[in-house]
Amino acid sequence: MIIGAFRERIMRRLILSLALAAAVPAGCSNHIETVSCTIAAPDGAGVFQTSCQEYSGLSPSDQALWGRSCLVSYAAPDAGMSSDAGMSSDAGMNPIARFEYTPCPHANALGGCRLNGAPITFWYYAGGSYTEADIPALCAQLDAMPVAP
Repeated sequence: MIIGAFRERIMRRLILSLALAAAVPAGCSNHIETVSCTIAAPDGAGVFQTSCQEYSGLSPSDQALWGRSCLVSYAAPDAGMSSDAGMSSDAGMNPIARFEYTPCPHANALGGCRLNGAPITFWYYAGGSYTEADIPALCAQLDAMPVAP
């Protein structure tokens, strides 16, 4: 189940993903490129969850745009306020984001969700709060098709 701030981050990424997909002209090039953004962040329960967003068919300028947007928002606690991930700054659980000019890794992947009508796949990995059985429900929330690793 997607909860709290992690769900909000995924939804923000989905909106950006759809905007980028709309900018990718179909069939304009015989040059296909795939880039990815791997994010590891604590969910609302404080369990680290790793996901990777993979984009196919982006032009070099769209790749650069996506690379600059591969980040996670993390507000450090201020005067007793908690961060958007529900963690204190000294909990040692800061989120990370890594952009690469390669597809998402499939090692330890539970499965993925390929967006309907877009060259975008979200991959989810073992070691967090999700299991392989959660993938179909995650895909349904994104209006996406489940993909095996």
